[in-house]
Amino acid sequence: MELIIYALIVFIILGCSLKLSLWPWRGRMAFGAVVAAFVEYAGEAAMSQSKTQIADYLQNTAALQEMAVIVTIESAVCFAFVICWLRGVYETPPKRPSGIVRRISVALLRFYPSLLIFPVAFYLLTQAMFTSVGTDFAVTIHAMAAAMFIGLPLTAWTMNVLLPSDESRVEMLLFVACFVCVLGLASTESSCIIYKVKETPLDIKALAAALALFAVLFVAGAIGERTIGRLRFKGMK
Repeated sequence: MELIIYALIVFIILGCSLKLSLWPWRGRMAFGAVVAAFVEYAGEAAMSQSKTQIADYLQNTAALQEMAVIVTIESAVCFAFVICWLRGVYETPPKRPSGIVRRISVALLRFYPSLLIFPVAFYLLTQAMFTSVGTDFAVTIHAMAAAMFIGLPLTAWTMNVLLPSDESRVEMLLFVACFVCVLGLASTESSCIIYKVKETPLDIKALAAALALFAVLFVAGAIGERTIGRLRFKGMK
């Protein structure tokens, strides 16, 4: 269960970074400031949490089903944005749809950030408080807020470097949204299994190896795409 939650968090952050990479710098910094302000505001609520409360919430079937619904809606919004992008709605000059409602909907889809980043930020804040024993809670809150304010725009910039093409980032966003949707549903079903599964401790090495493999394949794919693009460009000359 914990592995599914951690994988879901990674893909949510990755999807948010890919979406922000399609924004201008001012928008990225503004959204980073909003998330940082949320962390500062939610600090008092995070201090009142305990490991038992978090564990009970993650084992609560009703709460997980509500989370799965939210994750599914978030993925559907992302799918709608990708479809609009592929249809050329955001091209220059744009192929604007007819009707004011449709135009407003298309604009909202483009500048709609991932709202799942807020519960992720709250969860990471609580985990940081649990691990930083002996550290002042105010310091932990400020550090997490600064990490969100700097980390989100910086991660979006990294996506721009690895995937210079907007189309590539949109395609990657589609894949990430699919993973988020599947993991959101899997996190619900994992608590409804009838047969008791043998509990095993969290394998940090296996998790780190999986994330490292994903990062290597991600970088290799980005480098390979850039290389193929350059070769095609030279062949056209």
